[in-house]
Amino acid sequence: MSAGKMTFRWVSGIAQKQASWFVGSLQGKAAYAAWVVFLVQGFRDNGFLLQFEQTSDPWARARLVGEKIHQLREAFAKLTPEEKEALGKTGEVELRAGIELLSADKKRVMELVSIVDPPVPP
Repeated sequence: MSAGKMTFRWVSGIAQKQASWFVGSLQGKAAYAAWVVFLVQGFRDNGFLLQFEQTSDPWARARLVGEKIHQLREAFAKLTPEEKEALGKTGEVELRAGIELLSADKKRVMELVSIVDPPVPP
């Protein structure tokens, strides 16, 4: 799970659904990125991860996750606009890094495909 990947999925999902939502969503992208970065950082908490891994019941795990999201939502609401802006910038950096990695991976795959199955001249 990463903030960049979640932001990419959010924006691309909106783009597929309705064009008018896309423009409005891009305007609020920094706020969403700030929330996602905060959420991901919150789920990386070692205490939470240890408790989650020690719980075997799926319903108990779901409850732990729900309680953690509730705590994070309340903590996020208390952040200053400057803190949220900094988190949004972090999300943007992660998104750009993820897109660069995906582009490089796609290029490598295409190179491998061309080696294995070269194009046939007409």
